[in-house]
Amino acid sequence: MGDNQENEEFAEAFALFDRDQNHLIQYKDLGMAVRSLGATPTEAELEAIINKTQSETLNFAEFVEITREILSRKTNPENTLNLFHAIDVDDTGEISVGDLKYILTSMGERLTEEEVEELLKELDISEQGMIQYAD
Repeated sequence: MGDNQENEEFAEAFALFDRDQNHLIQYKDLGMAVRSLGATPTEAELEAIINKTQSETLNFAEFVEITREILSRKTNPENTLNLFHAIDVDDTGEISVGDLKYILTSMGERLTEEEVEELLKELDISEQGMIQYAD
């Protein structure tokens, strides 16, 4: 995404939540605003950002800075591969659906069963219930 296009998209997202047209948005709207730009911050990340401030609002420059930081943390495919390697203790290039479900629903930023089911719909799962992640 080029800088001009990125700035335009940031401005559009900001404007959607600048309800009073006072060039400020509420911190409570930050999550929805950055998600509208394709970012996927966790509630914990958003809470940490909000807790750093004494204000209830942020201006466009602050919004851009926070959004760029969040977007830079997008899931790295290499990190996902490393996670799969850690689950795959036998180094077969496959992980079981059960193991993945357990990890996603019980560790870190926990997903709901519904979120896991949506994710699994996108994966190629063998008849044996395995997900191949390496060739």
